[in-house]
Amino acid sequence: MNFFKQLVERLYPNQKYRNCIENYFGRYFKDKGYSQYYNPKSNKFIFENQIRMVEIQNSLHPSDYGFSVFIYNKLKNNEYSILINIPNYLIYPDLILIKNSFYALLANKKATDSIETDKWIPNLKVFWVKENSNVFKTS
Repeated sequence: MNFFKQLVERLYPNQKYRNCIENYFGRYFKDKGYSQYYNPKSNKFIFENQIRMVEIQNSLHPSDYGFSVFIYNKLKNNEYSILINIPNYLIYPDLILIKNSFYALLANKKATDSIETDKWIPNLKVFWVKENSNVFKTS
């Protein structure tokens, strides 16, 4: 079975990406009461509750913005923050930076408060990888 899984991941890297998002971010947001939606055309995940919307996307076209996690505050005219941003060329093949960004999100009290409560922290950044591939985390 392990061979089959590796074959699928090589042939369908998007499936590996989707599994990663669902197994890490998806489980967390579902446990916190968020509904999950997936748009296969845009490769975008949306997690939503009454006061927040979290959008996870891997933008490749028309511009290669990469992997991003946005959080929107529905109570303040959809004010938003970009919690996570990773250039696309650094994501594959092992998705380790996406996994690391998830753990950085969990370790950031301001981020978890914004996700789990009605407390809103404007301009919050959790995990950013710049073009020169220096990783920075904020708390």
